[in-house]
Amino acid sequence: MAYTDFRGLATILRNAPPIRVTLTADAKVGDLLDKEFALADASAGGGVAHWVAMEDGDSGEAIEVSEWVVLRKPTTVGAGGATTVGDHSGALGDTLFLSTTAGAAVEVIDGDGIYQIVGQVLSTEDVYLRPRHGIGDYYEVAEKETAAKTSDENDGGKVLVCTGTTNIVVTLQATAVGDHVIVINGSQDGDKLTSISPNGSDKIIGLDFAGTDDKDAQNTKATSKAGDYMELVADGVAGWSIVSHRGVWAAES
Repeated sequence: MAYTDFRGLATILRNAPPIRVTLTADAKVGDLLDKEFALADASAGGGVAHWVAMEDGDSGEAIEVSEWVVLRKPTTVGAGGATTVGDHSGALGDTLFLSTTAGAAVEVIDGDGIYQIVGQVLSTEDVYLRPRHGIGDYYEVAEKETAAKTSDENDGGKVLVCTGTTNIVVTLQATAVGDHVIVINGSQDGDKLTSISPNGSDKIIGLDFAGTDDKDAQNTKATSKAGDYMELVADGVAGWSIVSHRGVWAAES
């Protein structure tokens, strides 16, 4: 279920030491901001998230921002005037990604563009926002995959982010020297099986795999985590070598 933007209605429970900056766009408490203090946006060509707004402010106004915050959704007045705990529709432990909606985070990746992990759900009330920039957590160019994908040499320079709850197979092109592919599990923990399938006469080499032709590398559903990834480079002869990875990947039996 998608994360709901607080749009300035959140309470800040904890935060890193703040700094005072001048906004270059209107912002509200809890909005994700880029390095120029405009709303961060995962759309192609958008701005990577660096900060979290701690105050509402108009463009040109000075506000406090922080590198991380814990936010609580306020209570909600329901039918008949009853006050209930606010619910942002999140599940404990879910990963939050930068959204293509400016300033917001989502639990389900919502488009091509920047891939960035920006936080985690703590409860149905609280979220922890902390934009990340490390390997596996952030890539400038991502392509959202919700169904089977066959890669080619033009997929170099971007990441293939498999999202949704349907099992997804990324089929690799025949090995050719220098081809480079990164596949990411962009779904929540345990939501689906993500498989990387080499050409019938190629193998995936590394992680103590048997090195057998036509055997998939599988990010097994039961142990999969949001943000698990595998980076591979083709050698043009035997197949594909694993350069880096995160998470539990097993060779197809």
